[in-house]
Amino acid sequence: MTIELLNIETLEPRDFENLKSCLNEAELEKSKRFHFDKDRRIFIAARGTLRQKAGAMLGIPAGDLEISTGPFGKPYFMGAGAAVQFNVSHSATWIALAMHENNRPLGIDIEWVNPGFNYLQVAAHYFTPEEQAQIATAHDFYRFWTMKEAILKITGIGLVNHINRLDLSGHDNLIALFDTHLCPFHGETYTLHTFSHPGTMLTLATKGAGTFTPHLSAPWRLQGRVTARIGKLEKVNG
Repeated sequence: MTIELLNIETLEPRDFENLKSCLNEAELEKSKRFHFDKDRRIFIAARGTLRQKAGAMLGIPAGDLEISTGPFGKPYFMGAGAAVQFNVSHSATWIALAMHENNRPLGIDIEWVNPGFNYLQVAAHYFTPEEQAQIATAHDFYRFWTMKEAILKITGIGLVNHINRLDLSGHDNLIALFDTHLCPFHGETYTLHTFSHPGTMLTLATKGAGTFTPHLSAPWRLQGRVTARIGKLEKVNG
């Protein structure tokens, strides 16, 4: 398992150009369509890092990797890179990339902790009442949010529109479902590792009951490790 963390504010111009050189023509054209320069830089840095690291892992040129997208927009490697699972997340100036070479599905979510954010209002809209009862601080909110996003990113069915369709508050680490789109994942087990950094929260979700703990260097700190199983459909929510 490989986790790469990158802050574009600390990226040297020569390193940025090196990452940009890994992109293909279609990706370079896409980068030109971003309205804001920060979004363009994040896309280039994230896609370039993905190609660079995956190419090194597989021993093939970064530009030769074929990337396609699933029906809900989740990207994946085709051809020579098909055995490598990856997922990318970004928030503010941070980029998080997770990769695994044995085709083990994974999802990652990183979130900047906004000190002025009305998390209780957002929780009331996107979280179940049972989850809301367990949220006393912004730290609790972002822990739940990144865990839910990371699990949903494994499934590839979509993110914020479905974040209230599963409940992580249950006993015995059982995830309750409220959406028929998630029924194919009933009975599957996921392992979640949550890390915090001053002003940032991150969760990595991997399929299966993993025994490993990914390592992130200081000042990132492991906040918790949970193995949870998706339960049966409770009811259709929305």
